[in-house]
Parts: sequence; structure tokens; C-alpha cells
Amino acid sequence: MADMGAGAGLSVSQHHIVPIKKVITRSGMSLAYGQLLFRIARYFQPSVMVELGTSLGISTLYLAMGYPSGQITTIEGCQETSAMAKKNFQLLGLSNVKQFIGSFEDVLPIVLHDLGKVDLIFIDGNHRKGPTLQYFYQCLQHIHDDSVLILDDIHWSDEMEEAWNEIRLNPSVTITIDLFRMGLVFFRKGLSKEDFILHF
Repeated sequence: MADMGAGAGLSVSQHHIVPIKKVITRSGMSLAYGQLLFRIARYFQPSVMVELGTSLGISTLYLAMGYPSGQITTIEGCQETSAMAKKNFQLLGLSNVKQFIGSFEDVLPIVLHDLGKVDLIFIDGNHRKGPTLQYFYQCLQHIHDDSVLILDDIHWSDEMEEAWNEIRLNPSVTITIDLFRMGLVFFRKGLSKEDFILHF
């Protein structure tokens, strides 16, 4: 997977085959952040993962291949985009990805109810404060001590920064790491509350 960003793989589009590196560039997921997702999944080995915002499936691929024994459930609002992501998953032979199509507001509660506890959550969808916090509080009911929540585009706008700050200050959150684009959130009880800002 570390080599995937170098154009080693291919992705099928509606009209032709293109290197995955080009698809990654179009999707807005840089190689560095994609590889970070891969390493997070490999290190924490999350058995149950939820992703809000499949897009072309690039971040899904990094997470799914980071820990192939885990199962990732990914939700996308656009049917055509989800279909392209499905082709990418099939091309790479992934069997640990389950796709849902629909609004996050409708699908997320159903997915969380069916899964119970979740080990890793990646939120990369509606970039507004209200919906982002809604997803966070819904997911909060399904996390445990070792869960990891990743929020993308935390400095996308004033609204996203406000959402990030509210999440940071939530009493259930113990450690946060601001990587500029992404924010990592940890919930382990017994740790002193700390917020880190790292140049990534």
C-alpha cells in the first residue's frame, strides 16, 4: 500500500484506466495523509471501522489495506461516485469493504446501531459545523476506550474550526492531535486531557 501512491495500481473510470496516483490527486487525498491513514489502521488494528464520505474510495483503500482483517463500512451520498469507488475496490480485490449509499443523516444511525461499538471512525463528508457535530455525537454513543476518531478538513472553514474546537473540549475526549488537515481524537480514560498541534 505504501507503493500505491507511486502509481503502482490502476483505477477504472467510466471511460478509461488511469493510474491510482491521478485518482488520488483528483480526490484531494494527498499521499502523505493517505499513508497516515494506512499506518493508523495498521497500528491500531481496528476490527470495526466506519467512514463518512467514500468519494472515489481512496481513503477507504488506505484504511482497508492498512488492516485487512478489519471490516470498514463506508457511506457515500452520491450513487455515481460510489459506483466508481466500488470498481476501485473490486480492482484491488478488497473483501473487507461494505458500501452504503444515502444521506449520512439517514444511514449513519442504522449503521451504528447494527455495528454496536466502533474502533475507528473517519469523518470526511459534510463540511459544516452542525452536521459534523451531529455525526460526532452520534458516533460518541458507539465508541470505547481504545476508539480513534479522525476528522478531515478541520481547518476547512470557520465552521469546521468551531466544530473541531467543540469536539476538542468534549468531556469524553482525552487526547487530540491537530495535523492541520486532519484531527485525531482519542477517548482513553485515565489520561490527562491534552491537545497537541503537530506539523505534518
